[in-house]
Amino acid sequence: MPSSDSWVQRAFLLLLFLLAFDPSSFVFGSPQPPTRLVRRLSQRLGRDTNAERFSRGLPPLPPVRRGSSTETARRSTTSDTQSFKGKIKVNSAVDHNTLGFLQLSGDRYIVGPANSPDQFSATLFKHGVTANVNFFDTDAPGSHPFLAGLVSPGLELFPSNRNAATVGGAPVQTSPGSTPQSGGDASISGFEYETAIWNYSPSPPTLTASWVNHDGSQLPVSIVWDPVGQTVYLTADPAGVMLNHRGSQVVEFSPIG
Repeated sequence: MPSSDSWVQRAFLLLLFLLAFDPSSFVFGSPQPPTRLVRRLSQRLGRDTNAERFSRGLPPLPPVRRGSSTETARRSTTSDTQSFKGKIKVNSAVDHNTLGFLQLSGDRYIVGPANSPDQFSATLFKHGVTANVNFFDTDAPGSHPFLAGLVSPGLELFPSNRNAATVGGAPVQTSPGSTPQSGGDASISGFEYETAIWNYSPSPPTLTASWVNHDGSQLPVSIVWDPVGQTVYLTADPAGVMLNHRGSQVVEFSPIG
């Protein structure tokens, strides 16, 4: 008895021969192109069921593999973001030496010692710059847990006016590009706040800041640490602020996971 493989080969050749001379395969006396014949052959073979194959002594058709709903969901939920949890180191912008770590003390943030840093969380991109980041301070009171710039109502930051925002805590996070907000319990009572002002760069890990004035104008700001007044400032005029607060210096924030 011939093997099933040889039977299949002979059946294939016979079917191909019949299709070649099938009147429906001709149009105006001209045979259809080979690709048409192959397509018709595939369609006929595709209608072959396992029952018909069993009746001819053939093995069943191979199973068709389809992606499961779990696999599809896994592919669709792949994220390009990551969760940051850690402290924020403060370095000198001049020599990059470590000055300490960000810590909420009373109504504002200071540069504290290494043994008592506040812990922060945020969502960052795995690659490239993440703009307008909100940082949540897990050690801050629940009334103002978001790292923010605080200003007295109506205060504007410009490169020539020596004004500054104080780095403190906000009750809620603000939207990217929003002007100073009010309401809730900021760490400095009665002050307006912005939280989506931090821009993260991974190489090396660095935070810079930007500010939106009440008129909608947006500008980069420097971070200035005043160890005498125990205050961290955000300003568009760092030279002017350092003249107002002797002994202060421009610093950099560095998130450390």
